[in-house]
Formats: sequence, C-alpha cells, structure tokens
Amino acid sequence: MKTKIKVLFSQAVEKLAGSERYMVFLLPKLKEQGVEAEFVGVVRKEDTQKAEIFLKMLEDEGVRVHRIFISKSYISPKIFLEINKIYKSGNFNCFHSQLIYADFWGSIIKRFLNPKMKIFSTKHGYHIDTYQEFCLKPEQTPKNKYYRIFKIAESNMDKSFACSNGLNEFHEKAGLVKKGQMDVIEHGFNYPPSPSLDDQFKLGEQQLIIVGRLIELKGHDFLLNILPDIRKQYPKIVLVCLGIGPQETHLKNRIKNEGLEKNVLLLGFKKNIMDYMRNSDIVLVPSYTESMPVVILEGFNSKRPVIAFNTIGCRDIIDHNETGILIPAYDEEILKQNILDLLKNPDKANLLAQNAYNKLKSNYSLERMTKETISFYKKYLSSDD
Repeated sequence: MKTKIKVLFSQAVEKLAGSERYMVFLLPKLKEQGVEAEFVGVVRKEDTQKAEIFLKMLEDEGVRVHRIFISKSYISPKIFLEINKIYKSGNFNCFHSQLIYADFWGSIIKRFLNPKMKIFSTKHGYHIDTYQEFCLKPEQTPKNKYYRIFKIAESNMDKSFACSNGLNEFHEKAGLVKKGQMDVIEHGFNYPPSPSLDDQFKLGEQQLIIVGRLIELKGHDFLLNILPDIRKQYPKIVLVCLGIGPQETHLKNRIKNEGLEKNVLLLGFKKNIMDYMRNSDIVLVPSYTESMPVVILEGFNSKRPVIAFNTIGCRDIIDHNETGILIPAYDEEILKQNILDLLKNPDKANLLAQNAYNKLKSNYSLERMTKETISFYKKYLSSDD
C-alpha cells in the first residue's frame, strides 16, 4: 500500500442532513492527517439548490468536489460511467460510499466495469420506514426490494463499518450481514464550548426540549400525550420543539385542539440549538430508533440531562442512571415519572449532566473518529494498492 491514501467519497445528495454533516467534519480532518479525500455528489436537478449548500461547504473546507447531475433516476448508466471515469483518472486507492445508492453504484462498477476497485461503506442507518417499524424486532425485517439491493451491494463490498454498535446489531439480527462482518466506528465531533445560561433562551419556568425533524420517528406525540399531566404540577412548563418536517400541521392541530398553545412552542429550524438546550431543564429524545443520535451528544455538550427511549443508538451512548436516563421504548408513564423526578431533583439532574459531559469529551471526539477511520483504511487496503 502506498504511504499516501487517496479516497473518493460518494453519495446521492438531496440536502444537508446527517451523513452530509458527517462528511463535512470528517473529510477536512482526513486531509489534515495526510489522506487525500475527494467527493463525488450525484444530484437530481430538482435538488440542486439544497444540495449545493452541502457541496459548497465541502469546497470551503478545501475538499475537491465532483458533480454528476441527473434528471431523475439514481440508477442511470451515466452515474456508473462517470464515477468510474473519475475514480480511474484520479488514481484513488478506494471508493467510500455513503448510503444505499452509493453502495449500489460502487458494487455495480466493481462487478462490471472495474474489478480492481476497492469499495468501503459507512452504514448510517437503514431504510427509514422499515427501520422505524422493525428496530425492536430486527429478526422480522422483511426481505423486500430494499433488503435485496442491500444484500447485492454488500456482497461486492471489501469492507463496511457501522456508525454505532446498535446499528451493527440491527444489521446482524436482520440477517443483512453475518455476525462480525462489519466493523464499528462511532461518530465523533469537535464541539464548541458549552453555551452560557441566557434568559433569552429560557422560555418557561421549567423547560423541556426536543430537537429533530417533525416526523413520527422522533416521538413528539409521546410528549404531547404526557404534557397535560406534567402541567398539573408545573403549570408554566414549556416544551420547546426545534425542527421542521411533514408532521408540523398535525402537531399544530394537536397543540391547538388540546389547549397546549402556552406550553408547546414549535420554533422551527435553529442553528443554535445548544443555546436552547443549555437553558432547558431536560433534553428529551423519545425516538423510535436512532443510528447515531448526535442530538444526545449535543445535549451532553450543553451540560443538560438527557432522557431517551431505550432503543438502537440511544442505548449505545447513554449509561442508564449515570450519564442519562433510558426509558423502556414507548412507555409514556415511566417517561412522565422520570421527567417529574428530574424536575424535582436538580442535584441528580446536574450530576447526570456532568457525567455525560465527561463521557462526551473522552469518547466522542473528531480526532478519535479520524484516527480510527485512517486505521480502517490501512488495515483493509491491500499491500499492492
């Protein structure tokens, strides 16, 4: 293997979301450590405006970006041919795919166009609707079209890694990969200093906060179900919801119909979410499942206690009653009682928050993730690359 490692990352790009943020952090850090990282984005013309936000962020960080524009289909022959051309002309050591479409592109290129191509993949999640329904019963994951495409793509991979132990566990129990087939490299970030207390972000006498897209998966309805009971003890409590999404109208209707207008604030997308977290009493993560819940790490960095469902992803990060509270999935009564307990016991809440902050700094750094990723490349690239 050459001393210099050169990696071509790729993904279908529609907007700035979790896997895109991962690359915005990782690729510049890899370059800083001597790995030549470039990115090829496949963009549908209708997504160009939103996709460019991410692509220009990479370019601003000094990462070379290749763009492949398509009309509609993510299986257009144009994609396979152009990626292969970029890969060959750039003399890359490996193709590193993100998400299922890029996995499939790499697999087909290796199988039919370029058998010498080395393909690695990061698993950030699984098909969202399937993952949502079967996260607690992965053995029952249906062998549908998505499942078959995943299996085809993975059969041609040189190696994959999951971004959390829980996600790896799901893939194994679902029969998507064999036990021990995938490595695990947990996400890591460089976080800014914890925000200061600031009354402009304190919107109620007691404040709960949930951050995430307004989709069923994130569990906003669980909180609306229990808030009336919590309000009986804390009439001026406020639930701050940061995020946008297709459930916005549904949630607004519930808030209005149930008389919760003074207690629930839908504030939309905010860049400074940790300011709101820091000035809240509890960060809530009642998600059905998470691949690698960055929101929990942001809660840790904000030095506020986190309560989450004991589901994939969340349980990988939180040590119950030490760095946060894990609730049996979907159990609203236990969720309510633990929220009330922390509101009544600020010393306990502060201890959980400090323990969590210490764990964040020791376990979830960008430096650690970068080092493990480079070690992954060195381990699985053959000596003649």
